[in-house]
Amino acid sequence: MFFSPNKLRDLVRTRTEKQVSQEYIYSLIIHLQNYTEELVKLSEKELEKQNEQRKIQGLYLKRRINQDCLRGAIIINPECLGNSPGKAGGTQKEGENNEKHTPKYRKNQEVEIP
Repeated sequence: MFFSPNKLRDLVRTRTEKQVSQEYIYSLIIHLQNYTEELVKLSEKELEKQNEQRKIQGLYLKRRINQDCLRGAIIINPECLGNSPGKAGGTQKEGENNEKHTPKYRKNQEVEIP
């Protein structure tokens, strides 16, 4: 797997507007390579799981790892991506801004009938 140090340095530089050391870039590359290898393994397991379900349903078996396999691998192992919001299946709660959409709120709300 190859990640371009120059492209990563430019990306970090534009996002943070700070200078970036070579040690940081190479550490980032090593981390991304390890993470990519882990995602590939998990995607392969997800493909096998999907093929088991497809076999039960009598459908043809997939031979390619596609975005559905990657999505399944990420959902299985969300700690690799960090803390995603609760709506995306992560561990953080959505917060108080969606309080109006709860059944408890709707029961207490009065409805005017013309």
